[in-house]
Amino acid sequence: MSTNSDSLHKSKKLGSIKCPSNLGLARSSYAREPGVRRLPEWLKKWGIHAAIHPDKTLRVETPEYETILDPVTNVLNADKIISYAIKQSEVMANEIDSGSFQLILGGDCSLLIVSAIAFKKKGNFGRFYPDGHTDYSTPAELHAAAGMDLVIVCGIGHPKLTNILNLGPYIEEKNVFCVGNREHDIEDEKLTTNSQIHYVPLERLRKQVYDKLLCSLLK
Repeated sequence: MSTNSDSLHKSKKLGSIKCPSNLGLARSSYAREPGVRRLPEWLKKWGIHAAIHPDKTLRVETPEYETILDPVTNVLNADKIISYAIKQSEVMANEIDSGSFQLILGGDCSLLIVSAIAFKKKGNFGRFYPDGHTDYSTPAELHAAAGMDLVIVCGIGHPKLTNILNLGPYIEEKNVFCVGNREHDIEDEKLTTNSQIHYVPLERLRKQVYDKLLCSLLK
């Protein structure tokens, strides 16, 4: 990691933005509050800052965790997610303007909305999305934003979430590569496979890697 960070520092400054949000998650049966908000400090404790040597570290404090179902969007904590996304995206957009490389430390997957908004302010960008889930579900199936962050940034859902600051859709489906979904279910994948997203589930990814490895061994 030190070699990569040294190489990165030669080309541009490296920044770190801590976003300790758990607003996109539902309360579990075994905890009053999801613990992902502690991840940025946990990573610091176990050496990530010492390894990458960021030139600048920022922290955007999150609103207090709740599980309020918004009647308009049918998404938990929608109002707080929106206000936090606007606040975070302003910080991130300013750092992008400085020409630095930003490492965003969360936090739950709803933070995808933040970076999508920040970059949409600069123009049209794509997204490489490696995840064990597609996160391409609708509120009818799931109420937690962390499980529908990709569908939100692609503009599917209520405008309150998909058109924050009149910037939606933040990313066009055709510019998204969704890679690594490990839960193969035809019904659950329909919204993804019927979209313009470039979709490579884990099963297909493993087969492609295996086939290439086999071909190289047989040469």
